Amino acid sequence: SKFSHVRKTCVKDRAGQRAMNIEKYVLDLSEISEVGALVDYFVEQSKAFGAETLGGYPLAYGQSPDRRNLKAYLSTFPENVRKVYNEYVANDDPFMEAALVKGSPVQYSIIKDQLSWNQAQLDFFSLLEDMDIRDGVGTPVCPKPGVVAYFVMTFRHVRPQMSWAELRLIHVYFNEFFARYWELSKHTRPAISMRERQILIGIMKGKSKSEISETLGLSANTVDTYTRRCFEKLQVKNRTEAAVKAFGLGLAYLDTGEG
Repeated sequence: SKFSHVRKTCVKDRAGQRAMNIEKYVLDLSEISEVGALVDYFVEQSKAFGAETLGGYPLAYGQSPDRRNLKAYLSTFPENVRKVYNEYVANDDPFMEAALVKGSPVQYSIIKDQLSWNQAQLDFFSLLEDMDIRDGVGTPVCPKPGVVAYFVMTFRHVRPQMSWAELRLIHVYFNEFFARYWELSKHTRPAISMRERQILIGIMKGKSKSEISETLGLSANTVDTYTRRCFEKLQVKNRTEAAVKAFGLGLAYLDTGEG
């Protein structure tokens, strides 16, 4: 195997699993005000699902970036496993793509035979099996418009096919955590000028370039220039993506000067 040099890392057995009280979980998240404590609580609550490891990864909206350069929001995978994943699998992960295409949680053991794997990916999953990781659930998470992430939890044993309710509970577990994480992390909005914000509001209202030009008293070329700047700052490719991301970042409101 390409990854035979990676040392097997011992992981603790998850004993004493308990059912998750989702209402208490959401309330507890709302009372935590520090990111480190939030992550610790999130990891502790994963025992309710019998999770072995957890990971949360950003997905750039409207782009197909080199995912090897994207820093995980959190990961309890051993460092050597993260390194192998980033180097060989991150840019082409069929399991993650299946979850994104479906738009909901997927179970690895149920869909793995339906996906196409290259040798590096097969070697990577063999590495996980050597570490007693044999199943998992991956899901996209979108706590607000324009913010998209991918979360995964793994299990020591292959599980019977999980029900729709079980998978959705895992999705809620991830989504509520990430919504609170995003809020506490104080992710800053890009510096959008008042004029750029006016352009974005016009786009969000579905106005054409000529309509925006007439409303703001600007030439069509000037509107194009501001629109291009907005796309660059928001890291999007078209008006639809710009509208969604601007809404998610709270740029729909004209307050004062810079955003």
